[in-house]
Amino acid sequence: MWDSAGLERYRALIPSYVRGASLIFIIYDVSSVETFNNLGTWINFIKQVNTDNSMIILCGNKTDLQRKVTSKEGRDLANKENMMFFEVSAKSGENVNKMMYSCIANCHFLNNFKSETKSN
Repeated sequence: MWDSAGLERYRALIPSYVRGASLIFIIYDVSSVETFNNLGTWINFIKQVNTDNSMIILCGNKTDLQRKVTSKEGRDLANKENMMFFEVSAKSGENVNKMMYSCIANCHFLNNFKSETKSN
């Protein structure tokens, strides 16, 4: 698991992180419209550098703070980009387990593993 923190100075490293990744989380801060408005740039960048069939997940974080981005805005963007969508609080742990278990259960590498196991 790698965290680039969305900082521009790490942009050159991101391609090596996402190549071969099964899951890619693009996370924004629900208390910051700026982070939400920057999502289009990051989504396009990830889609350009990720040539694998990775699952990309959109996640709104910091639900424990005063919200400036609605759940509907996040969900609408995720639907438009064909991504799974979750909202969590890393601070309180709210929905973090649900997000991780849901993503892993839907991940293509796990489905491939189940198919290989059944045929053996």
